[in-house]
Amino acid sequence: MESVNYTSLRRWKPDNNPRGFGVELLLEEHLSKEEIISFVKELSVGRAPVVIKIYSTREAYQEELTNSYTAEYDRGFLVFYVKNTTGSGPYAGCNEIRWMQAEGKFADLFGQKTRF
Repeated sequence: MESVNYTSLRRWKPDNNPRGFGVELLLEEHLSKEEIISFVKELSVGRAPVVIKIYSTREAYQEELTNSYTAEYDRGFLVFYVKNTTGSGPYAGCNEIRWMQAEGKFADLFGQKTRF
């Protein structure tokens, strides 16, 4: 996949695991469902556990931080990805994208899971 333009909003190590990868990203461009799936797969290769949250607006990210949710959050929080192939800890055995956008381009996928 070609490079995707994004801003990293926050990074951490899930479960304090040295191989873990946690990131919250702001997409700088519009991607298709397939492009988002490919992008997430690329980011998570060779890492576990992984937590990736992708937003289309900085406002939606700020609402997540402050727990003050509006329609902006419903439009701007796109996906939540969890991969935990370590066999222990939260979400053990999980490797899926959860579609979070309630209003907008991916609203028809809201609440669905794409498993790998």
